[in-house]
Amino acid sequence: MSTSQISERRPIRANPRTSTARSRRPVAMASGRAVTMARSRSMVTDAVALVLHRCMERETSFWVWPSEMWLELIAPDAAEFLAAWPGWIDGMVRPYVAAFAYLLGGFTDFHPLGNFNRRSLAWRVFGKDIVEDAVDRVAGTLQGWGYHPSGGSFGQFRTVLIQARLVNRSPLLQDLTSEALATIRQDPTNTPHHLRDHFRGLHKALFALGHAGPPPRSIHGVMPDIEGVPDAWAKMIERWYTTSTLAHKVRGSYPPLLVRTAAHARCSTSLRQTLSNSAWNLRPGSALAARYSACCKARTGSRGRDPEAAGLA
Repeated sequence: MSTSQISERRPIRANPRTSTARSRRPVAMASGRAVTMARSRSMVTDAVALVLHRCMERETSFWVWPSEMWLELIAPDAAEFLAAWPGWIDGMVRPYVAAFAYLLGGFTDFHPLGNFNRRSLAWRVFGKDIVEDAVDRVAGTLQGWGYHPSGGSFGQFRTVLIQARLVNRSPLLQDLTSEALATIRQDPTNTPHHLRDHFRGLHKALFALGHAGPPPRSIHGVMPDIEGVPDAWAKMIERWYTTSTLAHKVRGSYPPLLVRTAAHARCSTSLRQTLSNSAWNLRPGSALAARYSACCKARTGSRGRDPEAAGLA
């Protein structure tokens, strides 16, 4: 194609509607970010104003405030916080006041704040990436043991981990040592009854990651002696008991059942092969359930028959 032919070609015209929409999109995104940043700065400014206003009212400096004064300023819930400053501030200012309380006043009395968003606070004082990376590491360790918190359960576990780091005043997992965890555990408001299993799971994960020692032994559910069973089966029971995230009281009831199950294992060539399979040892749950069910059905339906022969293995 010659130069004259190229010059004579009609230019390609863009669809005016499409090009206008595309040109507006970056502008809209940039405008949205600017509005968000401006709003955040406004809320930070309002939070600073609240702290200084309270200093003036009480004629004290914020660095000598006890935890009770910070709690009074933050308020137990958003409704009380807004009621104290009618028509003057936005409810979104409250988390920023809590962040100032944490950073400037050493405030960690989160329990009276109820369902306060600790994750949001941790993002503000530590940074989002370091907070979420630690959650992923601990959750990944637990999931490798077959512990899969989901839905509300995962949210509770994440709250326990984030609360522990806030109370410890460090975002680093390596700072959650055995001594730090023992100090956190001493305050019942940090580990309420419905979250104790999550806290124990956290401690076990930190032990596996090399950041803390093993969790303290419970007075409930002591591991019974394992006798009269194949070595592979005994090792499996010990491994399950060591890595299980169940509470000790619940966990202690399982080994006797598993020991009795060993008697069924003697009749199954397939089960013995499963126990010696190294890949199975990485994820024992589903294989154990399948083989145990096969053995039980075989012995119930035809005593002494191998599950493989019964077509159940």
